[in-house]
Amino acid sequence: MIVQNNQGLILMRTTQLGERNWRNDSSYKMIFSPSGKSRYQTKYGDIKIDESAFLVFNPGEDHRQLSVSNEKFLVELSPDLIFQTLNALGKSYKIDPQFAMVSSYNQYVQKWANFLREFMQEEDTQLEKELLLEHSIVQLVIILLKYGLGSHQTTFPTLPSTKENVRSVISHLKEGYHESWSLEDMATLSGMNKYQFSHEFKSATGLAPYSWLQVYRIIKSQHDLVNTDEPILQIALQHGFSSVSAYNVLFKKLYGRTPSVYRNQFR
Repeated sequence: MIVQNNQGLILMRTTQLGERNWRNDSSYKMIFSPSGKSRYQTKYGDIKIDESAFLVFNPGEDHRQLSVSNEKFLVELSPDLIFQTLNALGKSYKIDPQFAMVSSYNQYVQKWANFLREFMQEEDTQLEKELLLEHSIVQLVIILLKYGLGSHQTTFPTLPSTKENVRSVISHLKEGYHESWSLEDMATLSGMNKYQFSHEFKSATGLAPYSWLQVYRIIKSQHDLVNTDEPILQIALQHGFSSVSAYNVLFKKLYGRTPSVYRNQFR
């Protein structure tokens, strides 16, 4: 099923869930995994989307579907809609926001997607579905701009549903992200063993604890990258990376460009 308007489209299907050809699109593409796991390939590695998690591809990003479990659900969003929503929110950027190519969990994205899935499966007219899409798609854009990881962020908002012991660890990680952390350090703070903590943390964020920390370090580094002339080596080390090589590799995996290219584009 495809429902579309000039702002974007929703695609839902339970067929063609195996490997597909490479493609890139002129729109943003939000992929939500409602049941089971999905896997996609980019030039910088494979990305797994766990059940109830989501991923956003930026316009022009080369990618291909490797596998989808049970059902495919995606939403394409026009760059104009993103731009208009940013203006309405009183925000502006030199270039359109770039979402980080990493899957994550958000309760609001999950609720939005599940409501749309249920409604679209009802025996309603095409006009009703198009009207619903028209009036709900901006909601998704606002959620993604507030909670989606990317160039528009300076931190990670913590979801209200996050359990207190995980919330406490996240607070400590945010304060000390430039320091060295082990999984055992994080688990000790939470009062759980390493396995329980890892499970609870990923359930809350969609990311493993150390992956979350590394992505957070990238997000925090973006300000200095764009607004200072500090050497990239210095920025990498100040933000908790063991080497500039590790920083460059993760940055390119998330954004499809090196920190130096990102710096030039966003200034």
